[in-house]
Amino acid sequence: MALLALGLAACSSGYNASGTWEGVATNRNYPYDAATVRFILHDQGGVLSGSHYALLDAGWTYVGEVRGTRSGQEASWRVDAPNGYILVEGAFQGEAFRGTYTVAVYGSGNLTATLFLSRARVQNLGFPHGKGPLAQQMAALLEEER
Repeated sequence: MALLALGLAACSSGYNASGTWEGVATNRNYPYDAATVRFILHDQGGVLSGSHYALLDAGWTYVGEVRGTRSGQEASWRVDAPNGYILVEGAFQGEAFRGTYTVAVYGSGNLTATLFLSRARVQNLGFPHGKGPLAQQMAALLEEER
């Protein structure tokens, strides 16, 4: 009986990051700016997949497909885009995620921001930020080759 109870407790304590996560990536370098982001994650035993959106000029813009891993609370995932990629690294803490959000544009370098996400309920973080360096870097990342 004790082994069965211990086994059930171990199974129920497993973390699952599936859901919609919204928050802000904040560039703390000069000039200070931020971008509102959304991730729709599917967590299948630590394998993360899903989609990433950013709130840009015209509203929520699809950025790309999420591919990554989660081990316990620690996670990292990558989103490939036409001109580069986004790398997210950090840790889930219950209904929150804290980490870094790196936007890399091929030929232009990268910008790393602090990322804070919360598991979304009904609310929508629908407030666009100014067109600072982070938003400009993301726009360049998504720009189709000509």
